[in-house]
Amino acid sequence: MKINKDLLNEKNIMAFRIITCITCWISILFMIIPSISTAILTANLEGVGFMFSTYTFQTNLWVVSWITIAVLYSKKEKKPFILGPIVHGAVVLYITITLVLFALLLQMFYLPTDPLDITVNILAHYLVPILFIFDWVLTQEDDSYEKKYALYWLTYPYLYLAYSIILELTMGVNIYYFISIGRFGVLLIVIVAVLTICFFGFARLMIHVNQRNK
Repeated sequence: MKINKDLLNEKNIMAFRIITCITCWISILFMIIPSISTAILTANLEGVGFMFSTYTFQTNLWVVSWITIAVLYSKKEKKPFILGPIVHGAVVLYITITLVLFALLLQMFYLPTDPLDITVNILAHYLVPILFIFDWVLTQEDDSYEKKYALYWLTYPYLYLAYSIILELTMGVNIYYFISIGRFGVLLIVIVAVLTICFFGFARLMIHVNQRNK
């Protein structure tokens, strides 16, 4: 991907990543602190458990972990595996799906009025994904992805799907209406197929963009 070289100097990249990192931490903390405070006041941990179970929280946690490590290791020559293309691409894919699915399937049902909830909604579903995707556009190395990565990246979505179904069957907790086995029964197979196509399609698009100079 061709980007203006003036944008890619080390100082600009670091400044952008620090801004992204701070934004990600604000998003995470704004989700965690109110939930924990409510749990302490009500002596009920269900809200905290539900928050940690949401795809939005988990993918924001993926992002804040990755970008924090990227900032901490920015001056070091030897980078950990998590900063390599396999994990970086996976995190970009997962947070992209957070943005797309919320905008298409969930936004219409979630209309917060509390200022904090509105802020969290904007940060977690829009600003964090957009900043991290833009970071990927600026920093991903051309021709560093392989086509098989698209299959690797399906691991987490399938694990999350299994977790959601088990949670619903064992505790009666349905995290997202569109992956409810109680609501859709065998039709959930069709929904899973559509979601698989969505994840795999975005994954292949990312790989195509990365490899387009081959």
